[in-house]
Amino acid sequence: MKKLFTALIMVVLLLSLCSCDFAEASIFYDHVANAVDGFNVGYNKTFGYAFLGKYSWDGTEEGMHIVLPETYNGAKVTELGGFCGRGVPTPFGVKVTNEAWEKLCPDMIDYSWSFEGNNISQKDIKDDNIAYWRFQLHIGKNVKSITKMSAFGGVYRTEYEENGETLYRIFILTCYVTCDEQNPVFYAKDGKLYWRETNMAVEEFCYEDFDLSAVLEQ
Repeated sequence: MKKLFTALIMVVLLLSLCSCDFAEASIFYDHVANAVDGFNVGYNKTFGYAFLGKYSWDGTEEGMHIVLPETYNGAKVTELGGFCGRGVPTPFGVKVTNEAWEKLCPDMIDYSWSFEGNNISQKDIKDDNIAYWRFQLHIGKNVKSITKMSAFGGVYRTEYEENGETLYRIFILTCYVTCDEQNPVFYAKDGKLYWRETNMAVEEFCYEDFDLSAVLEQ
């Protein structure tokens, strides 16, 4: 009986020591659409942690200047992207709303998206059919993980018709990133986000030096 009691005490101590990691690793997050500042949020009320999902862009210039919310309902935003319910992938990134498409590209009939631009071929490129949408993104001090499925930015290829011919417009979404200096995991330099531990750039963002021509040459 004494051994069982001792074992139970050890389990309680271990859980208390790793409670933070367990809370953030938990996949039982509730999903709240358009919860705060245009972001979908995954929210674990029990442990008081939250992650940011898709950002719905309304097509305005003001909406391209994004300061990530640090909290939601008092819970710290510690992750970009995550899993809701029992494991539904919920990535972090930009969603161009239908209203934005109607305003910016009213004659569009279809579109495709790729983070690395591999949905584009050289034949899609014509004179003056490429536009850049440049976002500014500020990362808060509490963010300490980014899911691999997340991808902020990328390339949209939109289709429209003119005189019975299918034509294309290419929109490249890039971002210039800044980061709170008190963030213990990330830092920003020259518009890119880096891991402090390795000094390697975070690969889940399409930065301003994205080179579509280099992609097409591959």
